[in-house]
Amino acid sequence: MAAIICITVMLTSLTVTMQAAVDASGGQGDNNGTVCTQIVEAAQNELNDADKTVGGYRYKNWYGMDANWCAMFVSYCADKCGFIEKGIMPKTASVAASKQWYINNNLYHDAASGYVPKAGDIIIFGNGMSHTGIVTGYNPETKKLTTIEGNSGRSSTTPYHKGSHVKEHTYSITYSKIAGYGTPQYPQDDTAADAAGQENN
Repeated sequence: MAAIICITVMLTSLTVTMQAAVDASGGQGDNNGTVCTQIVEAAQNELNDADKTVGGYRYKNWYGMDANWCAMFVSYCADKCGFIEKGIMPKTASVAASKQWYINNNLYHDAASGYVPKAGDIIIFGNGMSHTGIVTGYNPETKKLTTIEGNSGRSSTTPYHKGSHVKEHTYSITYSKIAGYGTPQYPQDDTAADAAGQENN
């Protein structure tokens, strides 16, 4: 089982099944139902290149900070999609700041609310300040979600973030270390493309 903080995160396997989100009663924010294949593809491209990005220097150099880089990774993928420039997602190296941005924009859902995650959501772990990643899918049959995360996996360096990786993970939706989800308001054209893909599956 993964220990979910930027300091220690263990690798698990991936099974991706996309599903549009279900509006959760009692959650913070309104579920806008938008999924995003674009940011999932950006994260997947980085995962494919993971052997070249150990220590996260691609993301650190882009952001301009040599520190824990899980939030930088999310921001980097968002920037690749043009979502930072459009104000759809924040540019930040801070998990706490990311969470607060979604709260301030009425786009945050506590895990305890029963919210069902969807592709493109931003998952936040621990106390809401420790670790983050990108949800790549949710399987309603197994009730498991999949993610791609930066600053993850095994590292033999000190500090940890200088030897960590981009990794993919699978979690039960009830995993206790999941704090909640940021739900960016993605462009509707991306949503339509994803919905069409689901209908053809």
